[in-house]
Amino acid sequence: MKTILSLLLLYIVSTVVAYDIRGAYERALYWYAYQLDGQVNIGKSIAPGCAGKFGGRCTFSQFIQWIDDLDRPPTISGDAANEKDVHKLAKYIQEGSGVKRGANVGLTGAYLFHKVWQGAEGTDSEGLSNLWGRIANYFGRNADALSTGGHSTSLKRIQFSMDLIARARNLEAQSYLYERLNNPNHPLRRAIPELRTLVTYEATMGPSGEPARKTWTLVDFGATVRHSDNAGLTQEAMKQAWSNYLREDVGHARAVSGSRDAQRILRGRAPC
Repeated sequence: MKTILSLLLLYIVSTVVAYDIRGAYERALYWYAYQLDGQVNIGKSIAPGCAGKFGGRCTFSQFIQWIDDLDRPPTISGDAANEKDVHKLAKYIQEGSGVKRGANVGLTGAYLFHKVWQGAEGTDSEGLSNLWGRIANYFGRNADALSTGGHSTSLKRIQFSMDLIARARNLEAQSYLYERLNNPNHPLRRAIPELRTLVTYEATMGPSGEPARKTWTLVDFGATVRHSDNAGLTQEAMKQAWSNYLREDVGHARAVSGSRDAQRILRGRAPC
């Protein structure tokens, strides 16, 4: 078991912030937060500079243009500004497009943290976790007041968006572990001769099974341990390997822990 752990530690490569479907849900979170912030006048902390650029409360297209630093408003189908279904809004964002510095871009990639929350800096997973923490604490402090009256539904959308972000970030990290273990030329395969049984986790993000879908292929730890060619491999060792992987892959570790902590804070629980 020492072999698998040591090889994991030796061959993990830190990665930068990744987006795709995660980026769509993150923008949905920020839009719902921007709307609720404006409704209750807590302090106008979400994207305060957007109004300065456009001369008033921003439309959805202006909001995305602002945080994505686009040349002009993006092209987005549907009535995204008034979409109350988190899954559908993410689908609109995922299918949208924009122009940045003259080049066509999607709407699920990098965005500017400080434009979402003034003072939030950085472009890596540490900055992203910090941004989520600021938003979670901001609304978490006012959760009791917001959970009554006409704002409870808006708060629930923010909470649900963060739930989906945390789920997607965890699956993404696990998929990177699979890529390393499944590479036939990777030295780690000497520690796990047979990695035959895998779980393909199709994360259906929409209620009807269609909006904003993403598939991750993950290691089935239990089936790998049970395989006859992996004599001596235990479930505990695989779990420990996953923990060590997450500690060494700093980018994914921060995204996983940061999204989980924000999720807990928004739902009135202490971060882990």
